[in-house]
Amino acid sequence: KLAIPSQLSFIHIALTFILVMLAWVFFRAETLPDALFILKKIATVNFTEKLNPILNQTELYFSFILIGIILAKEYFIYNISTKNTVKFWLIFIGMVFINYIFGVFQAKQFIYFQF
Repeated sequence: KLAIPSQLSFIHIALTFILVMLAWVFFRAETLPDALFILKKIATVNFTEKLNPILNQTELYFSFILIGIILAKEYFIYNISTKNTVKFWLIFIGMVFINYIFGVFQAKQFIYFQF
């Protein structure tokens, strides 16, 4: 069963997440002025400027479906037996197949090669 964090714990989790995201800006920017420019753009809300969509509608729906699958997996992970059963092997083979279908197998796609 999933434990629900307390309010103070949730604040600590949120604060850690925000600080890590801000640290990534400095890590990825080439110069300090670039990082400060990015942070300024993040903090500035401009409602008159049109946003360019990153994903098309199909990709957005597919992303929501994948997030739902991950959340379902987190909920049911303790109910999946790891014993040598037919259910286990079906789940295992299904996960391998999904990784094969959606995986990126080109070395140039590895994110850390971009640094």
